[in-house]
Amino acid sequence: MNVLVVDDEPIIRLGLRQLVDWEKHGFTYAGEAEDGVEAYELLDAQQIDIVITDLIMPRMDGLALIRKIRENSRTISTVVLSCIDDFAYVKEAMKLGAKDYILKPTMEPESLIDILLGVKRELEIQRNERKEIHMRELELASTLQMQLSNRLQAYLQTGAGEADLEEELQAAIVKSGASSLVSLLLHTGPSTAAAGWRWTNCLAALPLAADSVLLLVPAAATDAAAALVRAAEVRLAQAPDWFIGAGVEIRRLGDV
Repeated sequence: MNVLVVDDEPIIRLGLRQLVDWEKHGFTYAGEAEDGVEAYELLDAQQIDIVITDLIMPRMDGLALIRKIRENSRTISTVVLSCIDDFAYVKEAMKLGAKDYILKPTMEPESLIDILLGVKRELEIQRNERKEIHMRELELASTLQMQLSNRLQAYLQTGAGEADLEEELQAAIVKSGASSLVSLLLHTGPSTAAAGWRWTNCLAALPLAADSVLLLVPAAATDAAAALVRAAEVRLAQAPDWFIGAGVEIRRLGDV
């Protein structure tokens, strides 16, 4: 995990850089900054996992930096550096989400590593939980997509269930945050069968033949070009026998 050290005292930054064997414990000393402004610029430029920051610094202090990280929903953990008389600042930092604190006068390699390993474990658990939630959301979206696709296919073949399907389609459009759908015809060519694929960001996928499928993609306003880009990025970026084209805007079941 990448660690960024933020302190306006060069001797503290040097001490932290040399205090422990970072690589041995699974960390990378990724950089350092002398205040919160410089630190936040580095956060934008690099992948940082843990920030060790002083509290009292010029321009942007540690509290402001922690608050800014939190407000921007970054998955970055923070540990604060403090002096003995900084207790009020430490208390505020912990309220803002700092995971722990290190006293500068009594800083030891063993205690620093123990704190960082604890933060690392918590961060890994947090990220794994978010990954699992994301996977469950994808699976749910795929299931709902398949159900709507099957009902649309049945309606197109028999004309049954029009009222319920119209209501369901409208609800799906509203839930997607779009005002309408864009219909996309995707022809994959004889070399690739489209059946059974999971179509990311699509509300429904209607197979027309073994190598063709009609995709219904949410589109804010009627931005067909953006919808084309999103769909094209989903599958096989390089496929010379593919064809994809935008059809009519879908606002109601009759448009399908």
